[in-house]
Amino acid sequence: ALRDDDRRWFAVPVRAPPRVGRSGDSGPFVESALEVLEEGGRIVLGGSPDVLLTAAGAGLPDSEVRTVVLPPADPSLLPALNRRLADAGVEWRVRDDVGAGEVTVAENRVPVDLEGVRIRRRYRLEASPGAAGSVLARVSDGTPWLVATEAAGRPVLLIGSPMDDVASTLPVDAAMVPLLEWFVTGWGAGGIRAPGEVGRSLPLPSTATMVEDPVGVRWPVDGSLELRSTRHAGIYRVFAGDSLLELQAVNPPVRESMTEVLDEAGVERSIAGARVVEDPRDWGRVAFTRRQGWESWRALLGVALVLLLLETWLAASGVGPATRTAPISSPSPPRTAS
Repeated sequence: ALRDDDRRWFAVPVRAPPRVGRSGDSGPFVESALEVLEEGGRIVLGGSPDVLLTAAGAGLPDSEVRTVVLPPADPSLLPALNRRLADAGVEWRVRDDVGAGEVTVAENRVPVDLEGVRIRRRYRLEASPGAAGSVLARVSDGTPWLVATEAAGRPVLLIGSPMDDVASTLPVDAAMVPLLEWFVTGWGAGGIRAPGEVGRSLPLPSTATMVEDPVGVRWPVDGSLELRSTRHAGIYRVFAGDSLLELQAVNPPVRESMTEVLDEAGVERSIAGARVVEDPRDWGRVAFTRRQGWESWRALLGVALVLLLLETWLAASGVGPATRTAPISSPSPPRTAS
């Protein structure tokens, strides 16, 4: 039996609510979502921040904590944002030269469902040659939409669209608050991640130096901030030096558990060179198209037929093995005593 998908793995961290700082005008939608999170006890606004939300990169060069960069709605402010990214040591830039038209999130590696989000305006997140970073989400035209990178040892998250209802439907979508919570609590802090899939790369935090897979093999982390070899389902342990940084779960693809009967066209698409037959009697003819040696059943059948005919002829002609009979003696008269 196939037992790899009999269990599902997950990892959930437990920690105090992070303190969130803000720099620049993040807009009414972000402010409202932050207030909801604070009222729910998920974050703390003010104080010495654990994570900074910066609008158009304001305060980014001076930040020493995890930073989420919210792009400006006005594209004329992009040059200033890119200067701040360069001053902070971030090797990615935000460009306003992507194609127009509404797109959706086609590739999503964050633990928030973004399937219903429609993006009307996005910027292009462009990496400098040799830049480190991991693309966490792409839109349907292949453009990166969420990128995790680092600068001066601190994680930096770049977003490809302004957080307003003109650029996308995200601010008025049910995913807005969970996504913003992941921005400030989950990403870059060893927080909740969507379980990965076996065979796909695993995004890693910027401070990771080594990953231990479920069978105990340890893999060094390179500048891509990804583990490309996820061969086993289970819990992957991410280390920063000798310290355990976080746990990440990897499961078999859900589609492997959805066993459905394929039609003839589906079988031919899934199995290259497959020949489909509908009549069970045709299966042997199609399956056994090649053989080794010659067929012996015809010769054996001929020998059996000859032996059967020979036996019939011998029986009819009376020819057979001779039999011997013993003579029958007459009984002796009984003797009487005198």
